[in-house]
Amino acid sequence: MAPARSKKTVEEDFQLSQVSNEDEDGGSGTLIQLLQKYKDDQARARKKKEVEFLCKAKLSFENTVTEHAKSIADSMTEIHELYVKFQEERAATNDRIRNAWVAIDAEQQRCKACPAKAMAPYKPLRTSYK
Repeated sequence: MAPARSKKTVEEDFQLSQVSNEDEDGGSGTLIQLLQKYKDDQARARKKKEVEFLCKAKLSFENTVTEHAKSIADSMTEIHELYVKFQEERAATNDRIRNAWVAIDAEQQRCKACPAKAMAPYKPLRTSYK
């Protein structure tokens, strides 16, 4: 396989061949037309391949972006649901804690109001063991 030549080199060779073909008799116009047609066909084929590649790349990119956007949206929904559940559990826990403090405060107020009566239900501890 021949090494790839730059576009400029190919065009220069083509122009030089046109000049040398003009000097020769007969068929030079046909040869130039064939070469021009070949060059145009190659350009069209390359352009078509480029368009196909870009369409496929765009579709692949859009699918990937859509897939990741859906994944992110699902994750955000899941996080929001977990946060709501956490807030509800936290509110319930705070309510239980507050109710316990209210009960403790009520018991403390009852004890302050009548210390002897408040302590009556409790039996004194035995301090001597015989």
